[in-house]
Amino acid sequence: MKRMLHTVLPLLRVLSGVLSAAALGVLLAAACTRWKIVDAAVAPLLTVIKSTPVASFTILVLLWLRRELAPALIAGLIVLPVVWANVAAGIRGIDPKLLELAEVCRLGRWRTLQRVALARTLALGGDLLLDEPFKALDEVLRLRVIDAVSEAAGDAAILLVTHDRAEAERLGCRIIKFDTLTK
Repeated sequence: MKRMLHTVLPLLRVLSGVLSAAALGVLLAAACTRWKIVDAAVAPLLTVIKSTPVASFTILVLLWLRRELAPALIAGLIVLPVVWANVAAGIRGIDPKLLELAEVCRLGRWRTLQRVALARTLALGGDLLLDEPFKALDEVLRLRVIDAVSEAAGDAAILLVTHDRAEAERLGCRIIKFDTLTK
């Protein structure tokens, strides 16, 4: 049991560092793309962190901090700049016309992110995982968007999670229905 604990605890520390850094990276990327002053302050620091060898950080962290904190911090320093750079590039790559269209349709921030990300993914190609993507749309617009997604997706695989059977039949070629299981 003690041996297992010596294996699991460091893994949990690394996982906590990775997850914390991923969340912080997303928040920093959003802030950097929204405010230039944040970008001016954060970008050079994260660029330095990204370009510094991991061994250098490992030695410094082991000298400055308790040994138990080292795995989380080192994992975080590895993950943070990568997540920040990729999320910021993704946000900056969004077509302003799509954002304008979302504003005209009075979509909230979450719906805008959902819809614009869908449109961008379709434009770039690739497989899709859609979880109730059309539920906030009125009937006429929903049917048009489903047809557009179907046409734009081409041969890409689409995994659609929906409660609307007609939506599934219109977009899918294979439908799997999950029922509530009772004991």
